[in-house]
Amino acid sequence: MSSPRWLTGSQKMALAALVLWCCSLPLNVFYMGSGEGENSWGLGLAVLLLGWIAPWESLGWSANIFFFWSFFRILARKTPAVSILLAVLLAFDSFRLDCIPNGHSAQVIYGYGWGMLLWFLAIFLLLAAVGKRYRELDEEEWDWRQWLLPAGLTLCGLALASTLYFAVHDRMIASPSEAERLANIRQVLFKR
Repeated sequence: MSSPRWLTGSQKMALAALVLWCCSLPLNVFYMGSGEGENSWGLGLAVLLLGWIAPWESLGWSANIFFFWSFFRILARKTPAVSILLAVLLAFDSFRLDCIPNGHSAQVIYGYGWGMLLWFLAIFLLLAAVGKRYRELDEEEWDWRQWLLPAGLTLCGLALASTLYFAVHDRMIASPSEAERLANIRQVLFKR
């Protein structure tokens, strides 16, 4: 009987990234609306299921494909540097999306919620896991891909710090009506 196959550090980090990704699904990714009339939330699961419909609007949705390709490659003890870098680059394209098509009109994206933050953290943590995988290979030669570990962890820290900064900043400079609106929709981490 063979001994149990233990998870490597990179595989544990990849599983933690998957947990963050899954936690983003029931949370609000963005808040749509102009403040008057109907306002709605874009839940992570809805964005995942419908994001592929209009790829010309934003390529951010396709980051999920590269995220999962990288995730399964890490579990197979492979080194998916190119695919995780593509996931990171494509994820940043989601900020280019400024409105959501809705029939013949479009709903403007007002702000971003917890689902967006967790989604980015998942991608950045998987980037770190890929870097850790290269370090686990314990090669004699230095490999530039080993820098993906500190790069991914740094991006996680920057995502948290910038979210905190923009959340405080948006509320500090808000006009009285804007401050009231932000107080009523507390799930908005920061405005677009």
